[in-house]
Amino acid sequence: MKPICWLLIIAPSLFAQRLPQNVVPSHYSLSLDPVIAEKIFSGEETIDVRVSTATKEIALNSLDLDITEAEVKSGNTTQKAAVAYDKPQEMVRLSLPPSVPLGPAQLHVKFSGKLTEGLRGLYLSKGSHRQYAVTQFEGTYARMMFPCFDEPAFKATFDLTIMADKDDTAISNGRIANDEPAAANRHKITFSTSPKMSTYLVALAIGDWQCLSRTVDDVPIRVCAEPDKKQYGAFALDVAAHSIQFYNQWYGIKYPFGKLDMVAIPDYEWGGMENTASIFYRDTALLLGENNASVFRKRGQAVTIAHEIAHQWFGDLVTAAWWDDIWLNEGFATWMSRKPIEAWHPEWHLEDDAAEEAQQIIGVDSLVTARAIHGNPSTSSEIKEMFDGITYEKGGAVLRMLESYVGTETFRKGVNAYLAAHANGNATSADFWQAEAQASGKPVDKIMPTFVFQPGVPLISLSTSCSDGSGRLDLRQQRFFVSPERPQSASNQTWQIPICTKTSTNAAGDCTLMTQREQAVPSPSCADWVFGNRDAKGYYRVEYALEDLTKVAANAEHQLNVPERIALVEDTWALTRTGKAAVADFLDLAKRLRGDQNRHVVGFLARHLEYISDSLVPIGQAEP
Repeated sequence: MKPICWLLIIAPSLFAQRLPQNVVPSHYSLSLDPVIAEKIFSGEETIDVRVSTATKEIALNSLDLDITEAEVKSGNTTQKAAVAYDKPQEMVRLSLPPSVPLGPAQLHVKFSGKLTEGLRGLYLSKGSHRQYAVTQFEGTYARMMFPCFDEPAFKATFDLTIMADKDDTAISNGRIANDEPAAANRHKITFSTSPKMSTYLVALAIGDWQCLSRTVDDVPIRVCAEPDKKQYGAFALDVAAHSIQFYNQWYGIKYPFGKLDMVAIPDYEWGGMENTASIFYRDTALLLGENNASVFRKRGQAVTIAHEIAHQWFGDLVTAAWWDDIWLNEGFATWMSRKPIEAWHPEWHLEDDAAEEAQQIIGVDSLVTARAIHGNPSTSSEIKEMFDGITYEKGGAVLRMLESYVGTETFRKGVNAYLAAHANGNATSADFWQAEAQASGKPVDKIMPTFVFQPGVPLISLSTSCSDGSGRLDLRQQRFFVSPERPQSASNQTWQIPICTKTSTNAAGDCTLMTQREQAVPSPSCADWVFGNRDAKGYYRVEYALEDLTKVAANAEHQLNVPERIALVEDTWALTRTGKAAVADFLDLAKRLRGDQNRHVVGFLARHLEYISDSLVPIGQAEP
C-alpha cells in the first residue's frame, strides 16, 4: 500500500484485538448484494474451518454489521448459534450449547450493513458522474464487509458472487466466471476461485468501469477507470507491462495470479493498494495525460504503480504473519519499486531520488521520539499507525544498505529462496534474514535486528591515520540526535553496521562490519581521502575529523557521485545544526560544491544557505 501521508507516533495499547487460534479458515463462499442507490448491502457466507481444540464459542471479526443468522455445521450436525456482539474487540462471538469437536466444520452466516462514505470497508466512492461501490480493507477493514478471520495469518481461498445493476460490471481478485441476468434489472456475477490470500487483500469494485488491456508474458493486464477517463490509462499499462516482465526475471518466479487488473478509484484514501491480482489506485496516481505530463509526474506515478505490483510477490504471495512485520512488505516494495523503472528509464536517475528520501527519513529518525521499525500493534488503531515513514522509507533504506553489503545478485538469490520457501503462506522478518544469511554467508541475522528493533540512526565518527605506508581507519558509533539540547552520548545503543568506504586509491570501496562501539580498520596503503559511505547506501551519518572532512570536501565535486554528495552535504549540515561542526566548515563545503549542477545537491545547499542567511544578525543590530 502506497501512502499519501505519514503518521509518526504510536499510541499505547489499551487492549488486544486478537482472535483465538483454535479455529482456522481455509475457504469462504461469499455472496453479496450491494444496492448502491440505497447505500446498503446484504450478504451470506459459508466458511470452511478446521477446529484444533473443542470449543463452545467461535470468534469472528465483525464491525458495524448486523448478523441475522448464524449456524455451525460439524459432521452431520447443524446447530444455530447465539450471536454476541463485542464492538470494542471488533468481533462477534458465536456461542453453541454443545462443543464443536476437533476437525472440519462450516460456519454459515447471514448479515447486512451500510455502504459508508468513510473510504474503508465497502464504501461509496464519488466519481465525476456517479457513485461506485469499492473496497479498502488494509489493515483491519474486511470485517466491515463480511464477518471473517481478519488477521493476515488466516489465509484462505474465496468464491465470490455479487449482484449488480444491469449496466454495471464488477472487478475482483478472480476472473468473471459466470454472468447471468437477475430480477429487477440486475445481474449476478460469479468470480473464479481466488488465490489463497489474507482477508485484507480481498477486493471488489462495482460500477461502469471501462478498461484498456494488454497481455505480457501470458499475463492479461487491464487498466480500468470511469468511462470518460479510460484513455488516460495508457501510461499505466506501459508501466505495468514493463514491471511484470522485469519482476518475472528478478524474482525468479513468474507472476503467480493469472491476471492483473489495476483500477482507478475516484475517491481513495491511499495512493495504491496491492489487492491480490486486482490493485486499486487513487485515480490521480494511476491515470495520466501523457501529452502534457512532466517527467516529475511520470516518474512519481511509475514508481507508485511498480510499488503495488512488487507486492504481488512480496506481500501477497508471501504475507507477513502479523502487522509487526508490515515494514518488510512496505519497506521492500519501497526499495524494489525503483528497480524496474530504473531499467526502463535510466535517464530519470531514480537512485538520486532514493538518496534524497533516505536523508529525509534519517532526519525523522534522528528525533528523540523516533520509534523502531518493528512495532507491537494489537489493536486496529495501532495497526493503522504502523503505516508511516519509518515503515516505508526507513524499511526501504535499511534493505538498500543490506543489498549493497551482501551484493546485488546475492541479495536477489536470498529473496528468491525466501519467496520459494513461503509461497502462498506467511513469514516473519526472521525468515527473511535467515534466507539472506544463508545466501550470502554473512551475519544478516545479526545485522538487521539492530536496525529493526531499536529506534534511531547511528553516527559514525571517522578519522584516518597513516604510518610507514599503512593506513588505519578509526571508527566510533553512537546514536545521533538532531536536537542540540540532546547529548549524543545519552543513548548506549549499539548497531552492527556494514561500513562501506570509498577512497582516493579504491573507488570501488571496501566494506567492514562494525560490531563494537569503537573499532579500528587497518589498510595496506594510505589514501589521500576517505569517504565513509560508499554510494550513500549505509543507514548512518558520518562525522569526519576536521582534516578528513577538508580532504573529502576538496574532492567531492569530481570524485563523489550524486548520492554521495547528497550524504556529505546532509551529514555536515546535521552536525552543524547540533553544534558538532562549525558553520564555517559547512560554508567551506558549499563553496567547494558551487559548480554542482545536480538538482538534489543544489536544492539541499540552497535550503541550508537560506537558513544560515535568515539566522544571521546584521552588524549593528545585535543586542549589547
